[in-house]
Amino acid sequence: MNWFKNNNDRKKSYKMRGMDNLKKIFVFAIIFLGMWELFSQNIASGGVKPNLTSAMIKALRIVPSEGQQHYTNKSIKFEVLIPYVKPNQVEIETPVEQNKISFKSLRRVEDFSEYGGTKIEIWFSFSEAGIYKIKPLNVRIKNISRTIQFSPFEVSVNPMELTPVVLVEFENGVVVSSEDKGKTLTALSTKPVMSVRTGEKINFKIELKYAVQLVQFNWDLPRDSIFTKQKDYEITEIKPRDKVYSEDIIPVADFEWTPLVSGQIDFPRFYLSSTGYNGIKSNLVLPSFFVNVEKASAETIEQENSAYDFAFEFDEIENGEESKLQFILADCYEIARLRSKERHSFFPQASLARKEFEESLGLPSERKEFSVIFLLVAMISVIFFLVLLVFFISQKRPGAYVFSAAFLITSIAFFVFATIKANEKYAVSKGCRISTIPETSAEVKSVIPAGNRVQIVEETDEWYYILLGENGGWCKKEEVILIK
Repeated sequence: MNWFKNNNDRKKSYKMRGMDNLKKIFVFAIIFLGMWELFSQNIASGGVKPNLTSAMIKALRIVPSEGQQHYTNKSIKFEVLIPYVKPNQVEIETPVEQNKISFKSLRRVEDFSEYGGTKIEIWFSFSEAGIYKIKPLNVRIKNISRTIQFSPFEVSVNPMELTPVVLVEFENGVVVSSEDKGKTLTALSTKPVMSVRTGEKINFKIELKYAVQLVQFNWDLPRDSIFTKQKDYEITEIKPRDKVYSEDIIPVADFEWTPLVSGQIDFPRFYLSSTGYNGIKSNLVLPSFFVNVEKASAETIEQENSAYDFAFEFDEIENGEESKLQFILADCYEIARLRSKERHSFFPQASLARKEFEESLGLPSERKEFSVIFLLVAMISVIFFLVLLVFFISQKRPGAYVFSAAFLITSIAFFVFATIKANEKYAVSKGCRISTIPETSAEVKSVIPAGNRVQIVEETDEWYYILLGENGGWCKKEEVILIK
């Protein structure tokens, strides 16, 4: 019995030792397989795959993808790479929409770089330009909740939504723009943009922004002032610019404006049409604003006269001979009457009569009056050859209508010339006194002897700006007689 009992004890002992050995082999196998899995993924690179830490997640930032434009109302792609984890280990919570920010879509893709990872790609759209900071993205990585921050970034206005803008920039740095609104417009309508004195020059530049091509550019000549365009820039050549988006200011033209009367003077009206990046033509209008013009004192006028001073000399009459040319007022009116008759006559007799009378008084008589009859003749010629051209085209006579077209073009050119000449304004001097600005207190720089024919270039309520030869100045309206 003892032997049987001892034999059973030995069998149990062997069995226990066998179970222990199997457990050891099983544990060893698990450890071996785990180590093999760990090293086999990185054996090709010769390294051990790192682990993703909390510090690494905190350092992650979601940024816009490279190579895209950050424009309003356009889907902008953002991305972030979470290293060392598979896409199935990452869960993403749908972003909550914010003010002016619209969520479009997202996805997660596997990254096949050295250690691998998961790339998160998100698309947003922004309704307005500005600098944005999107709320953090909530994710779960290996069942642990995390947040990943967005980097701040700037969104610009979409060029396809931009309307060209016109600006006027004054020499003193003041800028008025068609973009001005609200409080700015209220300020412009109640306060002058600057204050000057009569006769003082105001230099400014007309400019554009967001424009591709200038289609139209003209302006109204302001009353009671001298207004001159000083310089044109490349965009006035009516050539399209590069359509690459730019916020650069585009110069159009430089102007010089000299108000000649005191008061609140409205800024001259400009009319511009321009195409934007979307190809649409827009009519551009500056807001209404004004300049405060103060009347120059006698001392100021004297100082300005020295700056404006010029030699007012005449080829026809030497200043030293003025005493010989003091005609009675009736002679000046007779010269104006004869010249008005010559202006409305087609025959040379009127010109000869006027020439004889001026020569009898010792006045220069070479300058003839352009007959307005030529304007009527030119108009009739244009109508005649236009009708003739239409007739020959309807009759299909190529030789005849080519001939008619040539005469029609010549007639149109003559009509334009005649219109310009007919609209020129002339007068006869009664001995008018010339000054550099239209102020009664201004210094008289010269006197145009009575009987001389002068050209009227500008006018105010009481003054004419006249030319005699290449020289000019301001004189009172009552000191000349108009040639009608």
